[in-house]
Amino acid sequence: MFQQQFTIGHGSQERCQTLSLPSIKSMQELRAGIAKVFSVSDSDCEHAHCPVPIPITTNRDQAICFYNRKDVLNSLDDIEKSDAPVQVRVNGEIVREPSGPEPLPYVGNRYELYPDPLGNYDRLFDRYGAVIKTVNMDTTIYLTNDPDVSREVLREGAFFTKTTSDPGHPLYYMHNNEALFTCDSDAPAFALAHKFIPPSLTPKAVRHYTPTVQACIKRSFGVFDELDEREMAFNVYHYTFKMAGEIIWKVILGMDLGHFEFVDSKPHETIRLLGEYLSLMKKTSLRGSWYGYLPFGTPKRLRVVRQLLWDGVAKGIEESVKTSGDLPMKDAALHATCVADYLRRATDENGNKLPENLMLSNCVIMIGAGFVTTSSLLAWLIYALAKYPGNQQRLLQELIDHGASPDKEWSYDELMGMPFLDKFVKETQRMHNPSFQTARNAREDVVLPGGYFLPKGAVIIPTFPSLHKNPRHWENPTRFDPDRWDTEEVRGRHKMAYTPFAAGTRGLLKAKVVTNFHHPVEQLYSQSIMATTATTATASNAGIRSAARSSGTTTTQLTVFDLIPPRVYIKFIVYLPLQPNVSFQQAVAHLQAGVRGMLRQFPFLDGRIFPRDEGAPGWRPGHIVISYDSPRDDSSAEPPRQLSFKDLSQVLPPFEDLRDSGFEFSAFDDELVLAAPFVPDLSGGADVFLAQANFVEGGCILATGFHHSASDATGMVTAMRAWAEHCRNLDRPGATDVCSWLAPESFDRTLLERLWGKRPAKPVSQIPRDTWGYLGFEPPDAGVHSDAVAPPQAPEVPARTMESSIFYMSPENFTKLKHEVLGDGNDGSGLSANDALLALFWRALMKARHRAAIAAGAPTPEDEISHLESPVDGRPDFDPALPASYAGNLVIVNKVPMPVSQLAAPTTSLRDIALRIRAQASKVNPDLVRDAFALMREVPDYTKLKHAFTKLDGFDVMITSVLLLPLDQIAFGADVFGNGGRPESLRPLMDAFNANFRLCMVLPMKSHGGIELLVSLFDGEMAQLLEDEEFARFAAFCCH
Repeated sequence: MFQQQFTIGHGSQERCQTLSLPSIKSMQELRAGIAKVFSVSDSDCEHAHCPVPIPITTNRDQAICFYNRKDVLNSLDDIEKSDAPVQVRVNGEIVREPSGPEPLPYVGNRYELYPDPLGNYDRLFDRYGAVIKTVNMDTTIYLTNDPDVSREVLREGAFFTKTTSDPGHPLYYMHNNEALFTCDSDAPAFALAHKFIPPSLTPKAVRHYTPTVQACIKRSFGVFDELDEREMAFNVYHYTFKMAGEIIWKVILGMDLGHFEFVDSKPHETIRLLGEYLSLMKKTSLRGSWYGYLPFGTPKRLRVVRQLLWDGVAKGIEESVKTSGDLPMKDAALHATCVADYLRRATDENGNKLPENLMLSNCVIMIGAGFVTTSSLLAWLIYALAKYPGNQQRLLQELIDHGASPDKEWSYDELMGMPFLDKFVKETQRMHNPSFQTARNAREDVVLPGGYFLPKGAVIIPTFPSLHKNPRHWENPTRFDPDRWDTEEVRGRHKMAYTPFAAGTRGLLKAKVVTNFHHPVEQLYSQSIMATTATTATASNAGIRSAARSSGTTTTQLTVFDLIPPRVYIKFIVYLPLQPNVSFQQAVAHLQAGVRGMLRQFPFLDGRIFPRDEGAPGWRPGHIVISYDSPRDDSSAEPPRQLSFKDLSQVLPPFEDLRDSGFEFSAFDDELVLAAPFVPDLSGGADVFLAQANFVEGGCILATGFHHSASDATGMVTAMRAWAEHCRNLDRPGATDVCSWLAPESFDRTLLERLWGKRPAKPVSQIPRDTWGYLGFEPPDAGVHSDAVAPPQAPEVPARTMESSIFYMSPENFTKLKHEVLGDGNDGSGLSANDALLALFWRALMKARHRAAIAAGAPTPEDEISHLESPVDGRPDFDPALPASYAGNLVIVNKVPMPVSQLAAPTTSLRDIALRIRAQASKVNPDLVRDAFALMREVPDYTKLKHAFTKLDGFDVMITSVLLLPLDQIAFGADVFGNGGRPESLRPLMDAFNANFRLCMVLPMKSHGGIELLVSLFDGEMAQLLEDEEFARFAAFCCH
């Protein structure tokens, strides 16, 4: 058996190991073995410079190279023939301990760092390399400005951990092993804190606190006005310090600190304690480990102040937090008055809560983390506005463009949707980062990327200010340039080259704590906007409606079927992969050009919806119209107002990761990807169609919103097909065959009335009363609904909110379901595959809700009836002359009643349920559709109609099946997008629906025959569904 000796390191640190080669069959296998033997960390470096040709992989052996005395060894044969020990190098470098300034005896090399540590760190990295060694008294700490090394350090995996209980760790003197940001990785508190803290600061939760933050900021306006009137210069940090305290204490603890009652208001006692605590911590940590044990002086004062601070926060929680009942974590986060209130109320899936002692520690540490970084960043933002020319004017203009005025209430989405503000904040964070200390401990001897060796127990800190100015990753890194964030170089940078608030398990959460409080600086600046800005903005909005009535504008009354749906935006997203060499700007320009072509051909989609003028002939309450201009003949490249662009590559994971997670709903908040109201105000005109192109690394999340009064699902897909086809034909300007499949009268809203009038209509008195059910309405004369008003107003947020999940049914399971329910299909029942799907879906949902009610102590009455409401396309039954591409609303609702007890009974088969669905659906015929149209024509007041499905209680559900919608026919161009330009997946945006309606969906069939089921349930109901063995036979949980 042949053996070879391998060495790593040199001199006193050289290590040797003999390996057997016959069992190794490839260089990749050898590198993997060497990495394991010598503890080479997961060095899949993005900028590895090893001279050996190495295949691009994600294995940790990627950067391992082999040498003999003089040559690079490129193959197993070369290594086997080497007559000398084979030296192992990493990234072409000999493995060695990091170097640093020569230390003085006992004192160390601290003198090389202070009093200007940030500037000196950059100097030392330039001189000694990407990892440097510092010694202070008897404490050794390693520092790095390298993204690859930082990635390994912050992973908290096999090689690194966080051990603040180690006296060598910079946070040791906090003596806190209970809080998420400070406890050991292996501490019992870590898992609990990591479970309960993140839901408190999700995007939805942060949006919940936006009014709170604004109120805190507005309290400062009087102080700054007074300072301005006095023409006084003032210390900016003094006020950002108080501002950060005002915000953080209110959001975390619910406390009002009164920092802006007067110009000279003193900082609150707990802030003074926190400041003293941090100062004492710094003094103590800069000395030897023995110093902290002294029973006098600074160490003693540190212990006293720590206890006073903890007691003060505990008192603040007690006085400010008024709990009002426990809730599941996600719901508690959306209804809490502050984070401490959330922590008191939140329960996990087993009903357990965060222990009181952990709640207190986490609140203190979150206050410290948020307060210090926020106060510093606010000061640096104002410094950057004053220091770097041109930025004040650009920010001011962007605020004006977004309707700024002294009294404006900013929404979360407005604050997060300003491109220049976003770039300005990022560049300030890069140049003047407020976060630094994220030390980790080596679990064992380890070799880092670049060949740096760290001994077991070593403490290493990724130095973010130096990472952000590393010239290997940033062009001209000391120049303040917000526009660099638009460049491909920055978009394609190393992921760890910009980590303003760390990375890894804790760092991502810490980012949530701080990042969402950056944009309040906009509020401080916006108070200087002239009052005329508000007047100008108001006049501009008021002009929209008059412009819509001008000459050259077509105004069309919508049909009576268009008055049926709720007056909301139906929002959905499609996921489009990008071709590798296509930039975000190229892709959005492609989509914009497609929209322009579509609107020129179909100007109806360029319209806005208004209430009909009351003075118009035949007006009735609830009438609405669409107004649109004649198409322009010019080839203007002006971006269409309907399509906005958003770069989310720094906010959301790469497209590949989104795909791997099943394109889950929980990846982002709906309003992040489409900033449009659920129930728009029609008084100023609501766009028929809206879209937002959101870009992540490797793909586009294309979000669209169609006003439901303008089109149903079929009409929406028709518009999407037209948009996509125009995108595919941009290289054929003037082509006459684009969208030739789309009948010219598809957008003609007079067509239904003309076709209906060709035949005599049945008198309304002879139309069965239950026809109202097929329209989705209660009969207008139902007394219980006499006060109902439509369109729906924005509802109050309920005590809990449903969550949406996706279940997947494979082609094989779909076939199995059809065989079980339909049999051979020759029995004359007329059952369809869609009937089988609806039967399975309806039964599973009702069983889950029925069992959840029982578990909650609210058993269902024996006579409780469940109604399934399932929309049916009415186009085939309305009139033979109506084109299939008609883009308006023409939906009939198949309403099927069935006792809940019967639905949930094991003796009831899926076929029994499917037969009920088919029996009701068979009643939908041309006569019924014409009768329904006749009923709607005679309604005296459309605002009195009440939708039957707009409620969360009871056992009714609407299941919309869009199984056969031709998603594969929507292709935006293979030159720009992958997958032939076709969406990889479609997802409705469900946040607003989940707060108001019981709505579930059968999504379009996959190209391979698989089916996705969208399920929206409350937590307890979802738990019951997951335990449903019958449902699990056919459908598997995919993602939330």
